Amino acid sequence: MSVDPEAERARQPSVQGEAVCPDPWMPELTLTGDFTMVAGAKVGPRTLDAYELVFFPGGSATTYTASGDTYALDRPCMTITRPGELHQCLFDPEQPVRHLFAVFYFPREEGRRWFESFLHGHIFIPVDARSPVPAMFRHILHLSDAQGPNWKLRCSVLLFALLEELREAAALIGAPQPEAEIPHPLRMAVDYMERHLAEPVSMEELAHRIGWSHGYFARAFTRHFGEPPSRHLGRLRMEQAARMLLYRSASVKEIAAELGFANEHYFSRLFKAIKGISATAYRERGADSRFRQIVLGNDRDVPYATNHYFTYGHPMP
Repeated sequence: MSVDPEAERARQPSVQGEAVCPDPWMPELTLTGDFTMVAGAKVGPRTLDAYELVFFPGGSATTYTASGDTYALDRPCMTITRPGELHQCLFDPEQPVRHLFAVFYFPREEGRRWFESFLHGHIFIPVDARSPVPAMFRHILHLSDAQGPNWKLRCSVLLFALLEELREAAALIGAPQPEAEIPHPLRMAVDYMERHLAEPVSMEELAHRIGWSHGYFARAFTRHFGEPPSRHLGRLRMEQAARMLLYRSASVKEIAAELGFANEHYFSRLFKAIKGISATAYRERGADSRFRQIVLGNDRDVPYATNHYFTYGHPMP
């Protein structure tokens, strides 16, 4: 017997025109965001009335403390906070740190029981480079920003799937892992870039340094990092420039010179192309007391607003 999709949709419960998932296992979001915190920022000690997932896409000297245990967030990872749990996050004292977070609860007892042993058994979960979790987290934020048809329902379904992926990742903690995807010579190349940000770096010489031809190096680097090595170097320099703009009193011209740019105007164009805002405006925004614990991210890298809270209007039971 065929089913009329429109009639079936009409039979679903709704809130203000949006379908509500009848599945009793579905979680509901109350708050999400993607923020970049200034070096040395601190959150807590505090408690929440709901669960919170926090994704740290890069390793840093940030630490997270909950239930009396402290975790070094020195790799891409997820932290889990439970309702009523005293916790604290001390962000890296020397560099800005980006983190994506989702606060949620289970409106039905079935959902809480389904995930209870997992959520209450783990605080820190490393996130592998092959994990779909980062893309799922970013898509939740994208849906929350765009607010298309049934966006809240879609966010709940994505969060359910994300929790299942994390459950599987937690089960594999301690198991033998496959060899890292990024070849060691490329890691050597990036390390060299990071140690020579203020010096001229020839891509041909860098390829020779790691024992590869220039052509192969450029193709392999782009395949693994999603951009050519010269652009990656420029991005690293602009991240360093951003830190200097916030924590140094040197002028834009002096910072440009210190990073090896003879032409201040070229530096300014590159900074705006990568960061999406001028160097002067970046410094002024960071000095605003309302933003004293956040740093402007590269909004062009993601299809949603960063340093912005998304709310869902779901009342806690």
